[in-house]
Amino acid sequence: ALRWVHRNIAAFGGDPRRVTVFGHSSGAEAVLYLMASPLARGLLHRGVAQSSSGGDTLPLAEAEAAGVEMATRLGAPASDPLPALRALHPDRLVSAAAGGFDGVLDGWVLPEPVSRALAHGRAADVPLLIGATSNEWGILALAFPPPKDREGFRQLLGKTAADDAGTERLLALYPAATDADVPAAAIHYLGNRNFVCPSRAVATKRRGRTWLYVLSVPPVPGPAGIRYGAFHGSDLRLLFQLEMGAPLGDAGQTVSAAMRRYWVRFAATGDPNQAGLPPWPLYGGPRPRHLDLGETISARSGLGGEACDALDEMEHARPR
Repeated sequence: ALRWVHRNIAAFGGDPRRVTVFGHSSGAEAVLYLMASPLARGLLHRGVAQSSSGGDTLPLAEAEAAGVEMATRLGAPASDPLPALRALHPDRLVSAAAGGFDGVLDGWVLPEPVSRALAHGRAADVPLLIGATSNEWGILALAFPPPKDREGFRQLLGKTAADDAGTERLLALYPAATDADVPAAAIHYLGNRNFVCPSRAVATKRRGRTWLYVLSVPPVPGPAGIRYGAFHGSDLRLLFQLEMGAPLGDAGQTVSAAMRRYWVRFAATGDPNQAGLPPWPLYGGPRPRHLDLGETISARSGLGGEACDALDEMEHARPR
């Protein structure tokens, strides 16, 4: 697709030397995969990754085993499964697929994990705008409910921590004194683990120019905004000014207009800054700063704090 764009975009008034790849959630993962893939080198010139998980990948053998297991469940013959799978309705394939659709370390499109490509300067050295919302899991909890008691929460944290000491450290950073405190603590933890901290980690590891943000303004005013906060996908509502039967509110309208100006400027020039908007500093240095798209739009430091520091250390220590 990127090669097609380079061959043809000039006919539509576009510039093949200024191609921006822009995605949200799994689409943001695809942006990071493209930046890490040697096949896409020179074909993209900026990236926008909204609410990514940092470019999660699967080893080839694990992905192949999952494919074989799925084909078996669908009744495809082991000796030659492809014809039988191609004959199935797409809905059956999608419903049979277990889990997500992470990138696969196939040695061709993705020869190494995104995190390694970033750390060693082997990912595309192009400007990147990356970030997350402040309460990513607020609405995802409706589909993926968090634990309801402290023991369940401890088990959830233990999947990230390498040992009991690590679990205790996470419990101190995401405190839940009673079972009633668990859902809110778990939603905070899951949003950080899956979106906020990975976005910060990408911004920290990469060597190219990077602008990091967090969207903290609720996409709707009133009780719903208080309950769900800036949830997963609410950035799209603001960026594309999608009322969808509910007003954005004054703060939402302000952030909505600012986001469009930052994003368009970034696509055009590779830098989101422009006159009339609060300055958005490059991420990096001893006290890195990000942009808080909140009730007041301003540059701040310390996104994620020690809660993300701990998760970053545990992720780095995990066997590869």
